Amino acid sequence: MKKLVCMLFCSLSCAARQTPLRFLKFPMNHINAQNTTGQIQVTIDGGVAPYTYIVGNQAFPNENTKQILVRGLSEGIQLIKVTDRMNNTIKTNIEILTSTGASSTPGLSDNRALPAPRY
Repeated sequence: MKKLVCMLFCSLSCAARQTPLRFLKFPMNHINAQNTTGQIQVTIDGGVAPYTYIVGNQAFPNENTKQILVRGLSEGIQLIKVTDRMNNTIKTNIEILTSTGASSTPGLSDNRALPAPRY
């Protein structure tokens, strides 16, 4: 009986020490003369795998990685939502922009994220 209680206590203690799920960065390619759609790389830290990522209208369930690249994003505000195995959820909005200048060069933007949505 003591062994069972100790195993249960140790399991609960270990689960309680998980680091919080959080976003690290959002490098993105905006839409311009060279890119007809936007893309974003989402990097997270913490939480417990597997993760479910939702970016815009695309879902990526059961991912065991802390980084994904999402292509084919349209101009405008896109929701990014990540949920881990423990049902911890983080979310924010990013904005994919369109450049009208022909001299725009493709590349990664700063890690700009809009304030988290309020639901």
